[in-house]
Amino acid sequence: GKRVSIGFLNDARRLNVAVTRAKFMLVVLGQEQALSSSKMWRAFMHHIKSTGVSIPVLDPTCDLLRLPAPAWSPAQAPAIAPP
Repeated sequence: GKRVSIGFLNDARRLNVAVTRAKFMLVVLGQEQALSSSKMWRAFMHHIKSTGVSIPVLDPTCDLLRLPAPAWSPAQAPAIAPP
């Protein structure tokens, strides 16, 4: 298969900044297959899927502002303990 590289996104510091600085919402758009080439991103995607906060986009031409909300409310959001 074709080797996929995600370049600077593979830097753990960039993901850390994105996750820790988001105050209300974090939106990640990307090709799952490409991001899964990174162990770090694969773990992150597994986490968001297992907590029910991901919304798959199967049609890349869809209106992203009209996607259905995830199946959780902010009150049910999982607490993440610091390392």
